[in-house]
Amino acid sequence: MLGVLSNPSYAGTYVFGRYQSCKQVGPTGEIQTQLRRMPQDEWRVVIPDHHASYISCDRFLTNREHLAANRTNSEVIPGPA
Repeated sequence: MLGVLSNPSYAGTYVFGRYQSCKQVGPTGEIQTQLRRMPQDEWRVVIPDHHASYISCDRFLTNREHLAANRTNSEVIPGPA
């Protein structure tokens, strides 16, 4: 459920480039792939009002701020609401 709430498509916005993959060769020669979340200003494509939304863009941004403030696994622990 949290993945849906943090996805901009929930607010009708199409985006591409939220994640970037990095491939590295490990010490034993295997290829390791890591996904890295990109900051919003570095997303490659952002098309607001691309499709029907469940909530407004403003409400989505407010919800995202609330979710970030309620995180308990970050360096600074503000605690749940």
